[in-house]
Amino acid sequence: INLTQNKNLILKRIGYLMCSLFFDNNSDLLIMLVATILKDLTNGDVHEIVICLTSLGNIMNSTIASSILEHVVKLVNHTTDLVRKKAILVIQKIKQITGAEIPDYREKMKKALCDREPSVMAASLNLYLDEIR
Repeated sequence: INLTQNKNLILKRIGYLMCSLFFDNNSDLLIMLVATILKDLTNGDVHEIVICLTSLGNIMNSTIASSILEHVVKLVNHTTDLVRKKAILVIQKIKQITGAEIPDYREKMKKALCDREPSVMAASLNLYLDEIR
């Protein structure tokens, strides 16, 4: 958990990886990561945001999902295409875990489908598939 707070990106990534390997989704220790995750999601460094979003797919539980939803929704409008793609994938995971109502969900799905980057468009297709089901 301490490595996730490190300024060195390699150590930060190792910290998130170790958390995803050693903690299951029901672990009480994941609560200790919420503040670090929120700090990384609001950070201006694209690399830290991407590392955090990538790890969220593996370590997210309902407690984390409910506390980060607002910040992840804001990242859908980020200038970097990789951040937008990862944010869409995390939103899908949040919706699967909590079933929470996401503000302007349909509008965000349309915007992602019409994105100029093909990887963001492809990620948004998963949202449509879940919505159709």
